[in-house]
Amino acid sequence: MESKTTEINLKKYEKEIIHKYIQGNILDLGCGTGRIYPVLKNKGCYYGIDCVQESIQIANKNYPNSNFFNMDIQNLKFKNNFFDVVFAGFNVIDEVDDIHRSLSEIQRVLKPEGLFIFSMHNRYYWRHLFRKHPIQRSGKTIIPRTQSIQQMKLLCKKYFSIHKIYGGILTPYPYFICKK
Repeated sequence: MESKTTEINLKKYEKEIIHKYIQGNILDLGCGTGRIYPVLKNKGCYYGIDCVQESIQIANKNYPNSNFFNMDIQNLKFKNNFFDVVFAGFNVIDEVDDIHRSLSEIQRVLKPEGLFIFSMHNRYYWRHLFRKHPIQRSGKTIIPRTQSIQQMKLLCKKYFSIHKIYGGILTPYPYFICKK
């Protein structure tokens, strides 16, 4: 039996994205302690990865019959063309060391026509805040590599076709829906 968890507070467009696009074999990048697992678990076969071992231990304890793994986004231990959807919500993509290596790995594990869904910190919205209040995660100070929506479009086009973008220049966390 799964343990009781707090409810995830999702924005209207996040709920729409999950309802409309997420199904099948799902990879949740930067899953943490399984924060969105209760929302995604019934959408298909769920796999969650995080680079923080302690978070994975908590996720496995809270959800013992699930698939949580300690893994780096830049070196995914999954077969080619395995996932229907790779989800990187909560701005995980801004915290990777090598964005090109990460996007290449995501492209590799996605099935043809598979979707890569992610959110990012919008540079125009956050540019001053992070200088004053960097993110603290697992004892580390992280200053996200914020980019403009236009910069992220150009980067993604090297690996995917962009299907839709939720949010604009004043959106703190725009979501990209990209297709392999």
